[in-house]
Amino acid sequence: MTAPIAEPDRADRRGLRIAFIGSMCLLDDASGIAHSIRSILEALARRGANATSLTASLFDANAEVVLEDRIGGEGQQVETGRDGIVRVSRSGVRHHILRTASSRKGRLTRPESDRMHLACQAFLAAKRPSIVITFGSGSHARRLHDAIRSSGAQLVFYLGNAEIPGSEWFQPGDRAICPSRFLSEHYSARLGAPVDVLYPIVSADRFVGDDPAAVRRRPDQQEPGFITHLNPVPHKGLTLLIEIARRAARERPGMKFLVLEGLITRELLRQASVDLTSFPNIQLLPVQRDMAAVYAKTAVLLMPSFWREGFGRAAVEAHLSGVPVLASRHGGLPEALGGAGSLLDIPETCVDEPLTFPDEPTVSRWWEALVTLWDDPVAYAVASERARQAGRRYLPDRTAAAICRHFEGMAALRES
Repeated sequence: MTAPIAEPDRADRRGLRIAFIGSMCLLDDASGIAHSIRSILEALARRGANATSLTASLFDANAEVVLEDRIGGEGQQVETGRDGIVRVSRSGVRHHILRTASSRKGRLTRPESDRMHLACQAFLAAKRPSIVITFGSGSHARRLHDAIRSSGAQLVFYLGNAEIPGSEWFQPGDRAICPSRFLSEHYSARLGAPVDVLYPIVSADRFVGDDPAAVRRRPDQQEPGFITHLNPVPHKGLTLLIEIARRAARERPGMKFLVLEGLITRELLRQASVDLTSFPNIQLLPVQRDMAAVYAKTAVLLMPSFWREGFGRAAVEAHLSGVPVLASRHGGLPEALGGAGSLLDIPETCVDEPLTFPDEPTVSRWWEALVTLWDDPVAYAVASERARQAGRRYLPDRTAAAICRHFEGMAALRES
């Protein structure tokens, strides 16, 4: 088997050299972790770093994804080499994607794993990154981790959720970052090492901003905004969404819901006997790249998550757009809301079994919080301003500067 050959690196080697290496493609718009890591690399590239990635063509989706549908576009250069690696330049970052037979995570074959390992060794030799970000804990991922450590690069784990099992993937000398204090506390004790908190960069094109002419229509205006929910999987609060929509159809027929597919499509929902398109007040759309346009049409964002969200980047995007958020009170969501929005409880039965429908008192509490914003223009205006003010701590210039300082400091420490 011939190792894929990475193109020679002609970048100025005096600057920071940073890479991401892992199975999951960073150009996956449906993956919050991919978006966060891609934003880190792009922020460092803007500061002059040589930022690259090496991944397989795996996506966090429940159906096959055509790679060509996710790459390319205006301002992007796409090349396919004889080594089977697709190279894409986007926002100053050079992405190297090893094409695989399936695009679905967990379906990497043993020969493909071997090819990925060889590609990793060739990539490390050509690019010589001083810092490599990664995630994953399986046997395939650990082979890549060993190759990265052997190259002399600093291995940095990105811990984006609270569901990563064990700690054997972490070794002395490794470092870890995460997007919330909640996750930092969760993993620091387990790993026996500090886990640094770096709030994610919310790209400026993913929120509305302060321009009054661009702000979405409010419920007190002639054309109300949507009640928006993202990624209608069971553990994101699907059954609570359904109960709220049912109640709205009875009591507030003018209230309309916008639901964006994520890890699950309408076809998969139907297979699970859930047909959101049958609801007269729900509009179901596929994943949207233009999230600012979504928030421009949103009155309230619903985040009734039944699991421990690592952070809640969508809540920040909504707040920066002046959109109040109703979210569950656990995981990293309270931190993301930053004292604005509304935090509400959910029953443990829904946490243990996400397809369980919440009890009536729970539904009523969420419904009353939503109706207060919908019916009272003054309450809505106050909530909208609080949301915008809370979101300011996560403005992209601030979070990007903190991330760049962190990695530039790490690189300087290794060189000293």
